[in-house]
Amino acid sequence: MSCQRRQTGQSTVALAIMMPVLLVLLQGLVGLAVVVQAELGLVAVAQEAAHAAALAPSAGEAVDQGEQRGQEVATGFALHTGELHVTIDTSQFGPGGQVQATAQYQVNPLGMPILQWVVVPLERRQVEPVARYRSLRSSSEP
Repeated sequence: MSCQRRQTGQSTVALAIMMPVLLVLLQGLVGLAVVVQAELGLVAVAQEAAHAAALAPSAGEAVDQGEQRGQEVATGFALHTGELHVTIDTSQFGPGGQVQATAQYQVNPLGMPILQWVVVPLERRQVEPVARYRSLRSSSEP
């Protein structure tokens, strides 16, 4: 057997051994990128939901507007593969008060065979002040 043929065989074996390791590493990096993208989107969802809720004229409308705005922003960040929940806390809503938005999301990296069984729960909270000098409608007013 010639020396060149032996080296070709060794190269093929080395490649066969290293290829699965490289593929697992590559899938891990892609999975990490998916989680980071979802985390950044979740931050934006919480910020926008809290801001929209703080600008609402009443506590009841703050919940509706905050949740709606959160869902709109989530669509822009493609947060549809997991489960998204946006909740608005208006217990301190009023002039000089604050509202808190909580966005929860579960990342399911579908399409990646190795990471299929991994579910990554993410949560972000954002507190937004309600302007002190503004007129607000009460919840009972139309």
